[in-house]
Amino acid sequence: MEKGTVGAVTGFAGIAAADEPHATLAARDVLSAGGSAADAAVAAAFTMAVTLPSSMGLGGGGVCLVHNPETERISDRSSAEVLEFLPDLAPSDGQRYPAAVPALPRGLFALHAKYGDLRWETLLNDAEQKARLGFPASRALAKQFVAGGVVLRNDPTAVRTFADPRGMSPGEGTSLVQENLATTLARLRLRGVGDFYQGMLARELVESYRRAGFALTTQALANFRPRWVEPATTTRGNEIVAAPPVGVAGHGALQVFQAGGVAGAVEGGQPVPGAAGLLTVDPDGQAVACAFTLNGPFGTGRMAPGFGTMIAAPPPAPEQTRQPLAALLAWNPYVKEFHFAAVAGGTGAQTAVGTVAARTLKEDVPLGQAVEGVVAGRQDIAGQVSAAWCPKGAPSHVALCRVATDPRGSGYGMIAGQR
Repeated sequence: MEKGTVGAVTGFAGIAAADEPHATLAARDVLSAGGSAADAAVAAAFTMAVTLPSSMGLGGGGVCLVHNPETERISDRSSAEVLEFLPDLAPSDGQRYPAAVPALPRGLFALHAKYGDLRWETLLNDAEQKARLGFPASRALAKQFVAGGVVLRNDPTAVRTFADPRGMSPGEGTSLVQENLATTLARLRLRGVGDFYQGMLARELVESYRRAGFALTTQALANFRPRWVEPATTTRGNEIVAAPPVGVAGHGALQVFQAGGVAGAVEGGQPVPGAAGLLTVDPDGQAVACAFTLNGPFGTGRMAPGFGTMIAAPPPAPEQTRQPLAALLAWNPYVKEFHFAAVAGGTGAQTAVGTVAARTLKEDVPLGQAVEGVVAGRQDIAGQVSAAWCPKGAPSHVALCRVATDPRGSGYGMIAGQR
């Protein structure tokens, strides 16, 4: 089979995990077609914008940590980068509610432009089809509507989109169609993201936000830029461990890891909507861990009319901590093989990711046991954790790799093509 066709890769195709199962399956198909980890992450993210609109969407943004062994420099063993595309605050006009500048499309386009192998338009197919033709709501989505869907009750656009005969919370298995979002995704697929930020689509988006009562300007859209920064790193034996640096969401995960994790647990604690994560690894050892946010459950609780995407809440003030997100990767720079990835979004995400990494990499605790032991019973950790661990490296010892998702949620992780 030709590259770009599902099934083109025989044997180990890669690793994928996400807070929502449909997104994991979208990543699997891209990896099976010969796409890079970045391609798989882009496809999974767009799919999750359709299948988990409670926690991420075109109106929000996020942060991705990327390890690419092919770009490693022998002088400093640098092979990782952080892509930050957190949504900025849209300028207020004094008459409308504040909102965030949509950041996800341009962020994912930047990730694909630097590390993608497959054509951009192929990566949006799954998301567009699910939005247009409908998909069975997963248990993950149903849970999040129960946890935070009440904020949508006052928005007629959201009610028309999500309500079913039983009320505002679509149950597991309910077919959910999002025609307006499908149209938006089709335009992104066919025209790229330029139109979304500087073309006709940008002007329509501004007007849509205004109709919903939120401030947004064409200048704010045109000015938004994702930024690439070097990660913070530490060396552990033959491994390099990396996370976003100070000043970028998620930097605390490395500090928690270096401290050996956080011990103790208290009663309570369930995941809440507002942030989500995913991770992907390809057969060449490229790895991507992304955490996304709407700055609150369902963002502002309002949907952009005609666009089908939730309007993200304004980001916290500069002196406050942004929506907690966390991503951490580990690899062996000598043989250029992937070893570990963990990601989470939501309260306590950095504590959870750093502690899972410490338990796994330093104490050799089995991955599933480490994830369950960290999040069980904690009321200070609402972010769901997804992690992957290959103790002797991938792809050389892929049979030893393990994937785990948060037992409190209903995410899904898999090793694609493993026999």
